[in-house]
Amino acid sequence: AIITIAVSGGIYFHKTNKLKDAFKEEVVTEIIQAIDKTFHYSPKRSVSQAQFQTSQLFSKPDNYTGEDYVSGKLDKTDFEFSEIHAQEESRDSDGDTTYSTIFKGFFMVADFHKHFHGHTVVVPDRTGEGWFGRVFKGSKRNGKQLAKMENPEFEKAFDVYATDQVEARYILTPNMLENIMNLKKRFNATVHLAFINSCVYIAISWRKYDFLEPNLKNSLLEESTIHKFLDDVWVCLDIIEDMNLNTRIWTK
Repeated sequence: AIITIAVSGGIYFHKTNKLKDAFKEEVVTEIIQAIDKTFHYSPKRSVSQAQFQTSQLFSKPDNYTGEDYVSGKLDKTDFEFSEIHAQEESRDSDGDTTYSTIFKGFFMVADFHKHFHGHTVVVPDRTGEGWFGRVFKGSKRNGKQLAKMENPEFEKAFDVYATDQVEARYILTPNMLENIMNLKKRFNATVHLAFINSCVYIAISWRKYDFLEPNLKNSLLEESTIHKFLDDVWVCLDIIEDMNLNTRIWTK
């Protein structure tokens, strides 16, 4: 009986995964290209680990996986995004290998249309404001200096570290600070950003792990199912509009 159950379960999951893969390849691809024929979708790819590490938002992962890669150009902005799961390897007292999550969620790279001389990161403020918070967090992070922003609400939620303080304030205008705050509120999630090379890197640790995943408990022929996938993609594309990335303030 145990062997029968195990074999039946294996067959079920194998068939389920094949159905999901086929649905993504055939249907989700068509849905995304219905938004824009130039968009590219690859269900088993992700934003590269090299790009992930370029942002310097997180430590170097020992195990890096991802899926549901989308790339293209929305109006004037080139972009790529996917789901990412980055893990760090460690060994316990018994010598067994364990993995802890560094980052799990949505990761986007988009053209900011300005070449940065330095590197600016925006990270969650986990220590709070005040004397104790400033002492605990320190004034440096990976060779970057802590930069003060003239927005009390933003300062309570985020810390900014930069290699060039002047450039950091040039990038993080009052409007940009508001846009970042709105992004955090909209997703109700932890948000990290980096500005380096001419791109903005946006990492959102969302709890929505069914992104572009078909629910086989429901009919895949329902119109609501198609709308769900459209909504998934537009939620991500709207970040470009939310951040005003199509507004060309600077030239490269």
